[in-house]
Amino acid sequence: MSWPQRLVESRVTNVHIKAAQIPNPGLKGKKKEEYDKRTKEELERAIQQIPPRTKIHDLCDHRSATPLHYAASNGNLALCEVIIAGMGKDQLFSVDASRKNASSLCSLQE
Repeated sequence: MSWPQRLVESRVTNVHIKAAQIPNPGLKGKKKEEYDKRTKEELERAIQQIPPRTKIHDLCDHRSATPLHYAASNGNLALCEVIIAGMGKDQLFSVDASRKNASSLCSLQE
């Protein structure tokens, strides 16, 4: 099965993909700032493409994970903030198939 077919089957959206960006620890200074800014802008554009009035359960993948779950599981607080600002707080209360919400995934990163 090809990657595009797997993405469709797993119900992963472009927002999930952008939210899954891992902070690059190898970058320093201006390069890190540019990378972080570009990553945030890409996520913001992906969020803007979501049709109005889309419910959060329509944005869950095959594990019931939201884009916020993806950002939180990577410990990327900056992307979590972008997601909440752009999509609302509903995702904070959404649990995945493992019965974990995004804040519990963040706490597992510490």
